[in-house]
Amino acid sequence: MNGQALSIKLFLGSSDIVLISPERLANQQFINNVLSRISDTISLLVIDEAHCISDWGHDFRPHYRLIERIIRNLPPNLRVLATTATANNRVMEDLATVLGSNIKILKGDLNRPSLTLQTIRMPSQVERLAWLSEQLHHLQGSGIIYTLTVRDAYQVAEWLKSQGLNVAAYTGQTGDERVYLENALLNNQIKALVATTALGMGYDKPDLVLCDSLPKT
Repeated sequence: MNGQALSIKLFLGSSDIVLISPERLANQQFINNVLSRISDTISLLVIDEAHCISDWGHDFRPHYRLIERIIRNLPPNLRVLATTATANNRVMEDLATVLGSNIKILKGDLNRPSLTLQTIRMPSQVERLAWLSEQLHHLQGSGIIYTLTVRDAYQVAEWLKSQGLNVAAYTGQTGDERVYLENALLNNQIKALVATTALGMGYDKPDLVLCDSLPKT
């Protein structure tokens, strides 16, 4: 939807929810032509990944920091909900500075018994590849094997194929096959995708996810 069509829907009140980036929200033309005209009708402003105000707002994505100015120019009774799963004490203090001290903080339990993390040290690449092959032959379902580099993705995929496993490499160079491979994974038509972060670390697949290399984060 283009900007003009979106503006018309907002002015007519025919949109229940508007998803917008901080960069667009902080655009002065958008503020003057759209936000100022609908501000009284906004019932809730949600800031997702609110830790970015602190972690990215100083330099990498400064528009996150401008959310403070925008909130102050909206009606004082506007409700603001900021959500994040990665805010430490420093980030919480920073958010209080940006959003105002009159905030209510709700914290969930960090203990997630449904999640487990296991690290296995392999002395060499040969042993790691052998271990991957053995595990994939015995594990049920399908999954993802993440690698740090494109070269590793193709090398690991070729090795596993040579061991009789139905796998494929998925990288930023995959091109038009991306959708096909994603659907094959979702429908368990392929044992595993050997992928870089081009697939996304938050890929929604309930089966096992393996990391061939130590993640950067």
